[in-house]
Amino acid sequence: MIFQLRWFSLPALGALALVTGCIGGGGPSCGSQTGGPGTPALAFTSVPAIGSTDPVKGVEEHVVPTEYYIAIYILVPNQGWWVKPYYDSPETKLSCNGEFSSEIVTGGNDANATNITAFLLPTSVSPPLLEGQSALPQSLFKSAAAVASVTR
Repeated sequence: MIFQLRWFSLPALGALALVTGCIGGGGPSCGSQTGGPGTPALAFTSVPAIGSTDPVKGVEEHVVPTEYYIAIYILVPNQGWWVKPYYDSPETKLSCNGEFSSEIVTGGNDANATNITAFLLPTSVSPPLLEGQSALPQSLFKSAAAVASVTR
């Protein structure tokens, strides 16, 4: 009920902002850097165990969330690197506070992936669409504002 009272007491833009969580209502603004000025950083906050179908989660800092996205790749033993969550939808959007969540198990032997690597890329860069390549392209590392990788 408190939400409804705030909804009706705010101007239209404020109400929209409260619903999306991007501005107003004490939340962060999607148009400003998360964590303030600094070197862009990327970290995993939740990595599922091998065999799990849970999503991978993380957070970025020091970039404007609307100007970046996360490209995630998994390494499946004997099958190479695969873009996630899907080949036709490889970009994971950032929330206004810099958090992200992405499915990494969408078929095949994905649950057995031994490595998960995430790249913080500007929206002007298209992620390479990998389907079993033996290595991650160097262009990813060159284009990324930050990289996080975990072996599990």
